[in-house]
Amino acid sequence: MHEQDTPQFRHMYWRQTFDTLSYQREFDPPEEKRWEFRLHASKEIVVDRASSKSYIAVLPDDKKAEVQEEIRKVLDQGLDRVWIDETQDLFEYPYKVWVVIAHKK
Repeated sequence: MHEQDTPQFRHMYWRQTFDTLSYQREFDPPEEKRWEFRLHASKEIVVDRASSKSYIAVLPDDKKAEVQEEIRKVLDQGLDRVWIDETQDLFEYPYKVWVVIAHKK
């Protein structure tokens, strides 16, 4: 809704770079590494993280507050949440890191 065609990593369009003739002419095939882990997070850490997305950060304050409240509502549902310490509102936040190494020919 708020993305308005902003490129998003999760759509994986960035992978198209490696299919271009110019990439293939200048670079060896990419080497990709991926790690998955879980960070400790609270509801407010997740809200802050989502609010840092450029298309949310530029919203007027009232619209940004609406988005943040919707995020809190989703988090309050607690679906599949794995608690680290519920009394301190700490839970596992799944995280993935991709690293792609491009070696120049």
